[in-house]
Amino acid sequence: GEPYFAIYNMAVNCCSTTTQFEDAATRQFEHVARVSSPSWARIGKRTGEQNVFSVESVWNQRDLVKKQKRHFKRSNVLSFRLPSNERGKIDYKLWQTPCPTELSNFGMVSVSPSQKFLAVLKNESDGANGGDKKQYLEIWQSDCLIHCVKLCDSKKHGTVYDDATFGVLEWSTAEDQLLFIAERHRPKAISYFDKNADTTSGDGDHVRGAEHLFYEDWGELLTGHHCPVPVVFSLDTQQCQAINDISHDLSVGQAIWGPNGEGLVFVGWDNKPRRLGLIYCSNRKSAVYYWNFKDSTLETLSATEMAVASPRLSPDENKLVYLQSRVGGPHRSCVKLMLLEFRTRNVKTLVDVVDVPDGNSFPGLYVETLPTRCWSQDGSKVVFSSIWQSRKEILCVDVLSGSVCKISPDGMIGCWSVFDVFDDMAVFSFASPISPPCLMIGQLSDSKMKVGSTVPSVQIENIITIGASHCHYEGDMTWEIISLKPSGGDHIKSISYEAVLIKPATTTDVKPPMIVTPHGGPHSCYMSDFMVGNAALCLLGFAVLSVNYRGSIGFGQASIDALLGNVGTMDVHDVQTDCGEMKELRC
Repeated sequence: GEPYFAIYNMAVNCCSTTTQFEDAATRQFEHVARVSSPSWARIGKRTGEQNVFSVESVWNQRDLVKKQKRHFKRSNVLSFRLPSNERGKIDYKLWQTPCPTELSNFGMVSVSPSQKFLAVLKNESDGANGGDKKQYLEIWQSDCLIHCVKLCDSKKHGTVYDDATFGVLEWSTAEDQLLFIAERHRPKAISYFDKNADTTSGDGDHVRGAEHLFYEDWGELLTGHHCPVPVVFSLDTQQCQAINDISHDLSVGQAIWGPNGEGLVFVGWDNKPRRLGLIYCSNRKSAVYYWNFKDSTLETLSATEMAVASPRLSPDENKLVYLQSRVGGPHRSCVKLMLLEFRTRNVKTLVDVVDVPDGNSFPGLYVETLPTRCWSQDGSKVVFSSIWQSRKEILCVDVLSGSVCKISPDGMIGCWSVFDVFDDMAVFSFASPISPPCLMIGQLSDSKMKVGSTVPSVQIENIITIGASHCHYEGDMTWEIISLKPSGGDHIKSISYEAVLIKPATTTDVKPPMIVTPHGGPHSCYMSDFMVGNAALCLLGFAVLSVNYRGSIGFGQASIDALLGNVGTMDVHDVQTDCGEMKELRC
């Protein structure tokens, strides 16, 4: 479209020929596209060894030749000895597999609590042109495959979901069962005129004349998701049992095992009045439910007129945290962190919505998903990442007081993402607009009490990098976060906003040509993360300005609400203001 040709013409003017620019652009993008990033990581502890941990991680990388995303697994073992005094340095040893292991046809992966088993969901297709989709559940022990089950052969459920909205793959505490979400089984549709159809089996697994019926789905990237149900797979019998007794008016997702494995806790989205998109609209009506295996009853645990996500059970199985936001309005909003006492069923708000943050103070929570394991060992704190203006920070919430503490390591500004918390160890990644993602592990520790405070602050200490990209661009590019306030006759002047500027590193006063990229949404955010496209453009000699106009998430609920009714005016005004500011001062 027009934006592409504007960039193209700008670039050609900087080169002697069109071919020269195309060749340079291709080389730069191919180089930057080699950057890999972690998408999943989990900490394990070696049996009988106090300070020996293992970290399994899954990374992804573009393959421009095959035009697909490749996934591979890395394994690390970390042994450390704590210093004898506060000033001493930690003594550690790190072992890493020399080469990663590719995960072909990868859907989901899950490590059992004892690390004895590894479950992998594989998606495969028949034929060269991607025929019928086949799904397999593989169970690995040590270095051998002990089970491989073809899930498509089951008449108890349909396609297994491996998306981030509904999909789960969870081991039971006893490690004898696996929980996942799948499409509710639907009888095969047969034409009235198909005289060769086998209808003599008598199992009722067919319906004549239904082959052209329309079934509403959740749309967007969830096409084909009609009626999800939880399914339990038994390792002993190698059989699946779908829980079909749950109301057909609910779409089940994000399920976890309940206390003592006696039931399931899950999020249920209302199917009525109609299924609308969920990927980009977290404001759909939903609730947290509990399904009791013993008497097959369904209990509502949360408020029913809200939108909820990510139920997470504490290590002692007495407390449950989850995210909650209002239904309707902006597609994404500031969320609350809720706490439910499982024995009493009492619910309280741990972290409330923040309308207008004071300067650079805590702006509220902007979280889509909590880590599967996010609790401290004693069950007193929850650790996760949240958008904080144009950054992403690691937060620690005290479940007794509800206090929120930012615990991202000092001196590194960018995007911090927590993957797993176990035994007061956390594994997380860091990236910035000029620094590709790296994977780190560190210890959660209570520091000394702050003066005048009754709540101990928390820090991440003894941080060790366990995985990093081979690409480095710190000497080729620079970046900064620019804070701005609206100008002119705008009726909402008190709400500030930001932009992330990345530009080529140079010692001259020559200003590079600048590309401005407002985000979509509109209730979204450009984080200070590594973006392949922006980095490639910057290496070609362009400055790239990513604008978080008023209405972006991460700046308080009032900023989000201010854009309602002003789309196309307020956001455009902010982008134009940014362009003028950059033209005068920086680019």
